[in-house]
Amino acid sequence: MLKQITRHSVEIAKRTKSTLYNVYFTVDKIPNELRTLKAPSAEDSKERLEVLTNCDRLVDKLSKDRSSRQACLSMNYLNHNFNKFTRCCSLYHAYILDNKIYLNVYSRSMNYNKNLEFDIVTSYLLLEKLEKSLNISKGNVMFIVNNLHSEK
Repeated sequence: MLKQITRHSVEIAKRTKSTLYNVYFTVDKIPNELRTLKAPSAEDSKERLEVLTNCDRLVDKLSKDRSSRQACLSMNYLNHNFNKFTRCCSLYHAYILDNKIYLNVYSRSMNYNKNLEFDIVTSYLLLEKLEKSLNISKGNVMFIVNNLHSEK
């Protein structure tokens, strides 16, 4: 069962070095100072570029059928090397509801000290790109995370 968490829950987990399992949270906006947040690693930077570059796949699907629930971007599929590693944010699912674009991000693992904020910004930038490309209002981004942790 998924448990909804807040920024406060994450702050407590950081202080106590706790791991949160099977959680979700939503993001309605991001502070401007986070937009220029540097990537924690070259791999994170590459992944952001892949996500934003492949946005057209989602736009194409939703342009053809605005009621579609099949507008998905699988980062593991794009990686083309299934045996190498599984991306932390593995699936981006976009859909339109009540004339707003929403994005669900499925993550197997997220490090709240290292890349949580960067992944939030990447996903929010994708939502904004979808908003502009589809000429539609923005909803929010929902993250579903199996394991939210600190570095061990």
